[in-house]
Amino acid sequence: RAPLRASRCRDARDACSRTMSKPLGGSSHANARDALDTYKRARLAFVTSLNEMLRKDDPSLDAALLDNDCLALLHRPLVQDTVPGVRVSALAAMRALATRVDRAGDVLATPETLSKIVSSLSH
Repeated sequence: RAPLRASRCRDARDACSRTMSKPLGGSSHANARDALDTYKRARLAFVTSLNEMLRKDDPSLDAALLDNDCLALLHRPLVQDTVPGVRVSALAAMRALATRVDRAGDVLATPETLSKIVSSLSH
């Protein structure tokens, strides 16, 4: 599985590099669309890879994710993302962390955080 995750991350990085290195002499709309599409694919690849990693019961992974503010990253931009698949995957990752690690549940159980999560579900 590790090569698959690395492959997806590499693919998203390469696609982003190709999009960003395209000459800007073409259509501005096409360049903007390509860049935004690449960004959308990268967000989806990130939350998908994260959920794949979380399927393993690895306390050191849980700690590493929490120590590196993964919950903040999942919560702010990704749970409130405009792409439904990104939102759903981000919520699944948050749920996985919260059910396995008390510290994560404590972070997510604040009224402000719960309010934002609930509001994201209405989109």
